[in-house]
Amino acid sequence: MTDEGTSLTGREKRTLKSLAKTMSVTVKFGRKGVTETALRELSRSLDLGGGLAKVSFGGDRELRASMAAEVEEKLGAVCIGTVGKTAAFHRPVAK
Repeated sequence: MTDEGTSLTGREKRTLKSLAKTMSVTVKFGRKGVTETALRELSRSLDLGGGLAKVSFGGDRELRASMAAEVEEKLGAVCIGTVGKTAAFHRPVAK
């Protein structure tokens, strides 16, 4: 779910992935799934973290994929990579 404003080149994705690798998880989505409170916190984290945030999801693989897609849709962020139950999101910071 990318549009022209949030599409990334391979080099940009690679750089963002390397930065996200050393970050700690900022938001955890659990049994309740993607809630408004968690989305608000993730949005705040993306704004304060230079447009990059790391998220932990619960549930099985299909549920994690659907939650990541929902986060992308609702926040306008791009999932730059997933490893297990952890995903990194990027959203350009408004200047």
